Formats: sequence, structure tokens, C-alpha cells
Amino acid sequence: QYKSDWMDAKASAYYNRFNDFIYLVDTGEQWLFEEEGELLPVRQWSQADARFRGFEGEATFHLVDDETHGDWDLRVYGDTVRATLASGGNLPRIAPSRLGAQLRWENESWRASLGALRYAKQDKVAAGETPTAGYTLVDAHVAYHHDFGDHAAWEVFADGSNLTDQTARVHTSFLKDSVVLPGRSVAFGVRLFF
Repeated sequence: QYKSDWMDAKASAYYNRFNDFIYLVDTGEQWLFEEEGELLPVRQWSQADARFRGFEGEATFHLVDDETHGDWDLRVYGDTVRATLASGGNLPRIAPSRLGAQLRWENESWRASLGALRYAKQDKVAAGETPTAGYTLVDAHVAYHHDFGDHAAWEVFADGSNLTDQTARVHTSFLKDSVVLPGRSVAFGVRLFF
């Protein structure tokens, strides 16, 4: 960890060894669900020694801090994990590497942010598992907050998610090949605190 007037940062690396790690493996076989007339995948619980190693870190840079222009912070962060069987081969449904950045501003009752998070392609897959393409999610937020009385407040906000309308599939999901994350969306609202 590191902390100063202009930056807060932390990073960690790890290596874990598991004896008899339990995981669900795709057998490559299918079973006919006659009532619906569709083929369903057959999966099997398995157990084997496994190794996980990874890295994660983040840093927040305090760019501006004054009453006139407000507080400006830039946060960058990321993580990666590699999971393999001790006998060789990859474990299934392991999250891909991520790298993100977010610019945040706050001035009295106002706050806003704009961020992007990149998910890398996951092609280190187990037998019978399909790779997942990478994608970048861009989000934005703006809000106005007002206190009234000693224990109450209200807030007006607008949130934008997946602003570039990316097709995003979650590699760790069993439904990734048929279900995607929501596309571009914008939400407006009012919150009351009491």
C-alpha cells in the first residue's frame, strides 16, 4: 500500500494451491429434454488438485482539490487470475482479466463520474468450454444532493450504463452463449434519505 497527498494505491499478488478442488466440468455430452424438445448439456462434478495465481491493484490520483473547481479524482484498477489443474489444463469458467478507469468530480451538492471497464478475451478455457470475446463497458453518473433538517435529504440522479451498447457476455455464467448483459440504458430518479 502507498498513501500520499496526491495518490492512494494498493496492490497484491497471490498464489493458492488447492488439494481436491471441486469444480463442474462440461462432459461434451447432451441430454434430450423431451417435454421441451431441446438438448441440454451434461455436466459432472469433479475433484482435482488446482493452482490459482493472480494480481489485483488500484490507484486513486487526487488531481484537483479546491472549493472553486471541486474535487477531481482519477481511479485506475485491474485484476487478473490464472487457474489451472496441477495435472495440466485449465479450470472452467474463470473470470477474464479486467482493467478500468474512472474520473470522478464532486463540488458541494454535485457529483459526477465517467468510467470504462475493459474485460479481456477469455481463451484459456477448459475442455468442452467455449472462449468468450472481450468487451468494454462505459458508464456515467451525475447527481445533485440536498440535505434538509437534521436527518433527511433528497437526491436527483441520472445513470447511464453500457453507453457504447457493447455485446457483453459473462464468461463465468452457464448461460453466456444465450444471454448477454443489458445494452445501453439510462435511468433517472429521485432518492429520499431519512
